[in-house]
Amino acid sequence: MSSIEVVWFVVVFVFVLVALARGYHRELGTTIIILLAAFIMFALTEKVDHFVSTTMAPYFRVDAKSETVEAIELLFFLTFFLVTLMGNYIGFGISAGGVPTAKGINRFFLNVAVGAVNGILTVSVVWFYFDYYHYPYTKQARLFFPETMSGFARSIVHALSTHLDVLLGTDVTYVGVVAALLLLFIVIRK
Repeated sequence: MSSIEVVWFVVVFVFVLVALARGYHRELGTTIIILLAAFIMFALTEKVDHFVSTTMAPYFRVDAKSETVEAIELLFFLTFFLVTLMGNYIGFGISAGGVPTAKGINRFFLNVAVGAVNGILTVSVVWFYFDYYHYPYTKQARLFFPETMSGFARSIVHALSTHLDVLLGTDVTYVGVVAALLLLFIVIRK
């Protein structure tokens, strides 16, 4: 197992712990926020790429396809995603509210499942963008080299780049529909 896999598993584990503390009824709101943020990010990726390469690249006097431009684009998307996610956790998000109906072991497993889904969604979006922009910060800081990934990590990256790009890159309405259905579920439940 390579170092990036360990980091991502730790991130998913932290999301599970947070879900156990907050409850699945609050974490469903986080799921919606993650899906909406991913929807917005995938819808704007080409527009941001074009803006940065045509407007900002000449300002920094670098080639439009350079690692600096990719680092700026990655920083923009990661900042947007993390601010959106943290905004939800500090109270500017969606919450199902009320008292959860599941009790005992069922509640525990629902908390773990929703926390794991949120962690996997978060890791997937972040890892997709790191791979899309060729890991600019990790190589510069000598934290991680994509060439050292294990076969399992390479298969995950391949699945992310093919499935997320096809699902979200060409027709982003699927994510909006899923988020709308989850929001409807929360509203009906109140």
